[in-house]
Amino acid sequence: MPGETAENVRAELLSARRADEAFGQVDRRFRVFFGLAAAALVVINAVVAATLLYQQREMRESALALYDRAFVANNDMNSARVLFQRFADQRDLASGMPAISRANGLLDPVADALDVAADSADEPSLRTERLETRSAVLAFEADFEDSGPAVWSRLKATQARLDEVSAHALSRGSEARDAIEKTASNCKLLLLASIIAGAALGLVTLVILGRAIAISTRKRLSRMANYDAVTGLPNRNLLRQRLSESLVGVRRGDGRLALLSIDLDRFKQVNDTLGHQVGDLLLMEAAERICRITRAHDACARFGGDEFAVLLHNVVDA
Repeated sequence: MPGETAENVRAELLSARRADEAFGQVDRRFRVFFGLAAAALVVINAVVAATLLYQQREMRESALALYDRAFVANNDMNSARVLFQRFADQRDLASGMPAISRANGLLDPVADALDVAADSADEPSLRTERLETRSAVLAFEADFEDSGPAVWSRLKATQARLDEVSAHALSRGSEARDAIEKTASNCKLLLLASIIAGAALGLVTLVILGRAIAISTRKRLSRMANYDAVTGLPNRNLLRQRLSESLVGVRRGDGRLALLSIDLDRFKQVNDTLGHQVGDLLLMEAAERICRITRAHDACARFGGDEFAVLLHNVVDA
């Protein structure tokens, strides 16, 4: 039993000495953890911002490419309309095979312009529409009928079709321009939202870190102010508080109260001859024995040095 008691005392002493060190390590780790968390939030926010900027550039380049294709197609369609109008004027005035053949020679530039417009189409439906219009234009090369109401009606219908296809090309250019503006606006909003969210997260992290540090500091200071570092018993300050509370109860008639003062003889000699580590073991052993012989509702404390105190409640007599 004495050996076991000594081992328990050594273990409790080691635990008491390491308690403050462990608390300090936890506090430092806590600070480091939240510091890393704050840094991670900053990095994440920077990555999000960089990603948004990259996506903005990609979408803007895509929209600009679409606008360029639509612009080129619109120019080609306008050229085709002008060239076909010139053909229509010549074809309406042509009479006889030689004049009609000369007028039909004006269709080749129209077909070339429509070919270029079809190649620059960004959607299959637009390409199909322009190629079909090209076929309708080239159909006049096989028509050598003299001018008349039927021919003029077909010319007007083809011209109207060219106008419609040209209008489609113009609308695609407008859509591309609107897409550029919308993309730029959306990316700016997303970037602003990312910055605000990152700032908010960083602020929340700092607030949580501050509160956690304040709580841990208060707990540590409270323990240092009220408990003995060697024995783990309440110190003079906490005993005074408990004594004041107990005296209030005594005045209300809650029973009698006794305060015992205990000191160890020749404790200084133990420290001087065997060292402070053995002196701490002695204090731990004394604290353990005092607490072991007191009741659960009594209070033990260490005043300092080799002085202990025991506050006894509900005492019957001396």
